[in-house]
Amino acid sequence: MIKRHYAGSISYDNDEGEWEDAMFMAFSIEDLCKDMKAFMSRRQNSEVHFASYVDKWGKEHDITNDVKERIDVALKK
Repeated sequence: MIKRHYAGSISYDNDEGEWEDAMFMAFSIEDLCKDMKAFMSRRQNSEVHFASYVDKWGKEHDITNDVKERIDVALKK
């Protein structure tokens, strides 16, 4: 069995104005969103590229919309 975890990617413009992406992993959705939100606040044109939850059997579940909503709400505060 695999340890349950959350993963996500953020696309953004780097200092040269070129597209890059950064990967994130956490053991709770709250930590994933907190880390991604903090990163996005420091990058230009950043957006959530994807997010997923991997269960203990290794099956991946798309949670992109949920993470986008949680981060968007948090960024507006």
